[in-house]
Amino acid sequence: MKETIMDAESTAASKGALVDLDEATCWSLLGPAGIGRLSWTSGGKPFVVPVNYRVSDGRLEVVTAAYSAIARECDDAFVALEADSTDAEHHAGWSVLVQGTAAIDFQHPSSDGPRPWPAGVRRQLLVITPASVTGRRLT
Repeated sequence: MKETIMDAESTAASKGALVDLDEATCWSLLGPAGIGRLSWTSGGKPFVVPVNYRVSDGRLEVVTAAYSAIARECDDAFVALEADSTDAEHHAGWSVLVQGTAAIDFQHPSSDGPRPWPAGVRRQLLVITPASVTGRRLT
């Protein structure tokens, strides 16, 4: 049986719609702290790693080890951090993408920064200053 255009449109509508989010909503979804994926490019290759982050004064903070790829590759680099939440049962969720310049902050110790889950010494504070903050919600 052929599906009509009306049937296709109502099927798409019942599966949800993508809605662009304003910047204030994006920041509220990021919350004071969370988990996201930090991405950067090195040697023409993309890298993406999960990180704990904290929002502070309109910037994102990530604590890392001094010897890590993040500390080596992201200092003074353009990076992106994506955070999201999904509800598979209801086919809903949101995603926020922060793009900006990252820099190691040598002036402030990370003792009060976000708490990474992995064990080990992590004292370098990577600060991401956003150039853009965008997001979408699937309703």
